[in-house]
Amino acid sequence: MLDPDKSESRRREVLHAAARVFSESGFHAATTDDIARAMGLSKGVIYYYFRSKEEIYLEVVSTAIRGAQERLESVLALGLAPAETLREAIRTHLAYNLNEQEEGYYAMLVINDVRSTGSEVREQVRALQGEYVRRFESILKRGVEAGVFEPRDTAVTTLNILQAVNYASDWFKPDGRLSRDQVIEHIAGQLVASVMKWPGLATEQQ
Repeated sequence: MLDPDKSESRRREVLHAAARVFSESGFHAATTDDIARAMGLSKGVIYYYFRSKEEIYLEVVSTAIRGAQERLESVLALGLAPAETLREAIRTHLAYNLNEQEEGYYAMLVINDVRSTGSEVREQVRALQGEYVRRFESILKRGVEAGVFEPRDTAVTTLNILQAVNYASDWFKPDGRLSRDQVIEHIAGQLVASVMKWPGLATEQQ
């Protein structure tokens, strides 16, 4: 019988290797043989932990989304003012997505491959995404109610913010002109400013 701790550790290794393979080859082209080769193990080891490639993909993505949800809940629990809550939520989301040591890094690179999976996997992923979006939107709603955010459609605004945040995974380069922390602060600052209710501007528009 395998030691439970070692078994769980190996399972996480499979997921991490699979996430890298999916990000490099795409879900459709990647195979369990590719994942096994990336780990230097036999394919049988992969099937000891997972029944199929789709099951591996679902676990990669759902683990990442749950990790993002836990981090978001921690931000919400701080009880900060709406603008600071939004800023910290964006920072936290970006830090998770742009850190190669986090589950969110590779998951963001393969999340769109959900279109290549079966309907059951798509439904589960979208349900998880939907819950995250709803919790994120609660920040915008609170800011609008407090009169510090512009009274726009919070559902649309939330999706726009998350799209901008997630897109950073496509273009950010660790060895680029700006460091990861600089990119995070730049994006967070811009996005928070985009939803703020500025009294002077509001007066001019009346």
